[in-house]
Amino acid sequence: MRRGFTMLELVLVVVIIGMVAAVAAPRLAASQTGARLNAAEKRLASEFAAAAEMATTKGVTHTIQFDIAASELRVFEGPLANKSALVRTVPLGAEPYGVSLVSTNITGGASTIRVDGFGMYSATAKVQIAHRGAVRVVNLNGPVRGVLVEASASEGGLTIHAGGGAP
Repeated sequence: MRRGFTMLELVLVVVIIGMVAAVAAPRLAASQTGARLNAAEKRLASEFAAAAEMATTKGVTHTIQFDIAASELRVFEGPLANKSALVRTVPLGAEPYGVSLVSTNITGGASTIRVDGFGMYSATAKVQIAHRGAVRVVNLNGPVRGVLVEASASEGGLTIHAGGGAP
């Protein structure tokens, strides 16, 4: 009657477990990176929409500011971005996101975006976020003041096109 495993059997099991771990680890890291970027992208879009909701609810202009150095998005009540008017800070560099804010491209070259009491944005933004070498561009847009907005149905859902002209 046999009472245990031979050394060869134990070594084989350890080698097989090591090979499986070597294949799985990079895939796990890649999926974690994708999940962090997805979460940050959704949070940015939700904060962008929430600023419009707060502005229309209160009837007061709100200001959205991106701080690249701190990897933060800030929302202020009022047309100025000052500490006393700060409503919310979203630290994208902290958990659960852990992404860095690489760059922003706000239409018209502005440094902030204002949302008036009617939910109209002063500009749109393209925000570049990154995690472990993976980079994603997030388009943040909504109805822009002074721009005709047309909605049309497409295969992927609702598509919003901005065209010239005043509403």
